[in-house]
Amino acid sequence: MNGNGVQNGSNRSKKYISNDEYIEKKIDRLSIYDTYWCLFMLRSQHKIPQSYILKDDAGSKLSIISILKDHSCTKKDIDRFLQTSARNSIPLSYVKWFYEDARAALWMHMALKKLNIISDPIGIESDIAIFVHDVIFNRKFAIGEEELCEVPDTYYERWIINKKKGLDVLKNIYLRSSVEPKETKWLDYDNDIQINHLYAYMQKLHDIDNLKANKESKNHNKKSISNKDKTGHRQALIFADTIRFRETDTASRLHHMLASLDYWEGIAVDEGKVNNRSTFIDNMYEAWLSKAKRDRDKNMKEKGLVLTSANKKTLSLIAKRQGKTRAQMLNDIIASYNQTFFSEVPKTTRAAGTYITGDYGKPYTDTFETQQSLKAKQASSETILVDSDSEETKDINHQIESLESVPNIKDSNEDKSEEPNVELESISSEPLSSDNVTKPSCESKKVNPHESGFESTKRRSILKSKLTPTARVTGSGPIKIG
Repeated sequence: MNGNGVQNGSNRSKKYISNDEYIEKKIDRLSIYDTYWCLFMLRSQHKIPQSYILKDDAGSKLSIISILKDHSCTKKDIDRFLQTSARNSIPLSYVKWFYEDARAALWMHMALKKLNIISDPIGIESDIAIFVHDVIFNRKFAIGEEELCEVPDTYYERWIINKKKGLDVLKNIYLRSSVEPKETKWLDYDNDIQINHLYAYMQKLHDIDNLKANKESKNHNKKSISNKDKTGHRQALIFADTIRFRETDTASRLHHMLASLDYWEGIAVDEGKVNNRSTFIDNMYEAWLSKAKRDRDKNMKEKGLVLTSANKKTLSLIAKRQGKTRAQMLNDIIASYNQTFFSEVPKTTRAAGTYITGDYGKPYTDTFETQQSLKAKQASSETILVDSDSEETKDINHQIESLESVPNIKDSNEDKSEEPNVELESISSEPLSSDNVTKPSCESKKVNPHESGFESTKRRSILKSKLTPTARVTGSGPIKIG
């Protein structure tokens, strides 16, 4: 109110807010979790007809607003109702460990199913959320004689206290029985193939009670002992008959596997069961490594050689003309190349290794001449080869001494105009005698008995070309020497 006694508009609007607007404003501020506790309170006050609170996140607030408006609740009634609902509810901190964790929720499902408190099946991810909702707002259980048990359908504060205690007991058991994170750190949460393979592995029958002892016995005997008697063998996947997830829902399958390992042989886990569980996790890891290796080998076998698109088309065309498949044609090409390739490779071990490894930058000498080198030498018209003697160890001095019997070359007394022109390329105009032969570089060398036939032949060819006159005839008629 101002100095003239007139109320401000803002104060007047706050003072005269309607009850319906007040209800909407208060309920809209509630979280989804607190909204369901308001429905829980309305049910206990018999203001809603249904006894089962459905999980309906989108319509739960609208339902409460509608009920409160129908009962013409005042602002004070709304405030009192919300205070009572908060006092007779279980705080989120008591249920957060399974309310926001699908793995823990599935573990709780296993524990309550074992106690015959619940029996609902789970097949999809949304079923887990519905189960969690039912445990908090619809199921009535509390601590009985040393175990959890179902309680009568009553709604009062004592029942809320008992339910808090029951959830605390389950929480403590879950934390004690959970698998250590380091034991399953090798799991790849994004690998669908790994998850599905291990899910199927856990569905097989295993000797759960003797896993560690059997592995120790196997390691001691160094061989596998097959036991066809499956008596007492069980699945490691808990309640696989009522908890079934599709192959495409790998996230839920992973939660199911981890929850089964957490639960293992019941909600009370002793040391022997913990050891068997650790052994089973090791076996899971080994099974996955074997699967991964098989897949790698299969992929390598199927992938084979990678050809370009152009080469694939060319190979297809060649194969079609030959009436063969591409694989057959490729094998034939390689087989044909092998015959030519290995026929040209030097025969000695060192030379073959040099040729195959591609060490062509270093010149090498070997006792074997390739076909190309022989053809090149035979094609040369300027090289005169002298047949080698059968005895490669003959002294080259013997060839030099045999040349002493060759008569000297002198000019003829006949008319030179009537003689054909003779050009001497390898000898001088002076008479050739043994004294004029340059022998030091040759006389001291003998044929190496270990050198190749070609090198021996080459050496004799060079020597002979120096000692034997090579004449090119430019005219006709006899040539007189001596």
